Amino acid sequence: MPWYALQTHTTFEERVAARLALDGVEHYWPSRQVKIKHARRQETVLRALFPGYLFASLADGHRLYAPHLIRVVGFGDHPVEIPDSEINSVRIMAASPAAEPCAFFTAGQPVYIRRGPLAGVYGVITRVKGVDRVVVSCNLIAQSVSAEVDADWLELRKAA
Repeated sequence: MPWYALQTHTTFEERVAARLALDGVEHYWPSRQVKIKHARRQETVLRALFPGYLFASLADGHRLYAPHLIRVVGFGDHPVEIPDSEINSVRIMAASPAAEPCAFFTAGQPVYIRRGPLAGVYGVITRVKGVDRVVVSCNLIAQSVSAEVDADWLELRKAA
């Protein structure tokens, strides 16, 4: 059966996964253990690798119901299948202790640098040899400058 992405209310992924398990639906909730601090004590909890999403293997026409389930991701009323290879890649990454969620950026998107030595800069994301760079341009003189940045320093924004 093909895999689909399910959108849930953020922080309710585990509850939706439990409901799917009760209904006998094969599902996958990519998660990781995170240490959090509460008033003088530390606790390890599970957190979603993709906040607000999990995956389910569904037969055509299968109807889902679970509290906090928003929708099966797709175009309009047409759910979009996720290739097995992509699910397998997510499984491998999620099993790695080095895996952490990060924003999805594509070349050409306007961004704002919120942290690091370039904090406060607006620019456009580019990729050079697999490395994220932000380009800042001065249109009047048709010149640009670029700098390598960590993806976690960035947030999507409309250009200033």
